Amino acid sequence: MQLEIDSIRRSFGGTPVLRDISFALAPGTIGCLLGPSGCGKTTLLRIIAGFEAADAGRVLADGRVLTAPGVQLPPHERRIGMVFQDHALFPHLDVLANVAFGLHDQPAAERRARALELIDAVGLAGLAARRPHELSGGQQQRVALARALAPGPQLLLLDEPLSSLDAELRRQLGAELRQILKRYGTTALLVTHDQQEAFAIADEVGVMREGRIEQWATPYDLYHRPATRFVAEFVGSGTFVVGRCRADGTIDTALGAASALHAADCPCTPGSTVDLLLRPDDVVHDDASATTAEVLAKAFRGADFLYTLRLADGTQVLSLVPSHHDHHIGERIGVRLETDHVVAFEPLA
Repeated sequence: MQLEIDSIRRSFGGTPVLRDISFALAPGTIGCLLGPSGCGKTTLLRIIAGFEAADAGRVLADGRVLTAPGVQLPPHERRIGMVFQDHALFPHLDVLANVAFGLHDQPAAERRARALELIDAVGLAGLAARRPHELSGGQQQRVALARALAPGPQLLLLDEPLSSLDAELRRQLGAELRQILKRYGTTALLVTHDQQEAFAIADEVGVMREGRIEQWATPYDLYHRPATRFVAEFVGSGTFVVGRCRADGTIDTALGAASALHAADCPCTPGSTVDLLLRPDDVVHDDASATTAEVLAKAFRGADFLYTLRLADGTQVLSLVPSHHDHHIGERIGVRLETDHVVAFEPLA
């Protein structure tokens, strides 16, 4: 299903919550609305589902108008499935009956076959007779997903579906969720504040801030080519260092020179100053480098350390270093700049 969101606006009590939101999802695409609490993600999801009305704008599914001025198709006519944060399972029904709940218009044998197919697809084969209280949180969320997919919705909406789970289970279930959605070719829209979850599941991500989409792009482009300073700071880890632009497009920094020749949107003019975004993998530990930095802090992450370093001029940067390089706080280590993507912004006033 092709989903189109066209200039959606919504206010509550005179306070704008959504400000001209527009984007589109191609059939079979998994999209994500990513942003901090209060940015309007869930409100937009509820408008798409038909639980909320928009003040202006349109929602279309395969060209069919679901929401528009004077048009508000009820939720049950939209062919949209929804997975909630709290699972919303029926405690008195077993797994099979929960999954089959939305298939009441089909013959009993077909309902059972379809429900068992989805139960197997979400990795719960053999648990069809269990009640929700007999399942773990992750298993309950799988049941909720199977129930939402059972009627074959044109679009699946997922509202913070993994937020109640622990970090390891979120990673595991996120990867499985993507595989299941791709297996069934389901167009889906996920809402989350967790960027790792967004990157693991979605094909395209819209970063939201104060009711607007700051950038709609692939996870790769959001990380390496952020369109705004907010996206650069919200997505991934990184620091800004002061750079001075040369006429040849090179940017001089306290860590060395970076080439901006391939960065067409870099706001560089000869002699101007910019804030250069450096990701932890842009700052490479190199014992042979003449440039050194003091280790201020370190975070062990298994295969690597995330070091917070202070350069000679006081600038602080992050560096991702293999964990066999175990340096002490206060130690000076050699570093150099190695950038594939140069992202620079006008300095803050």
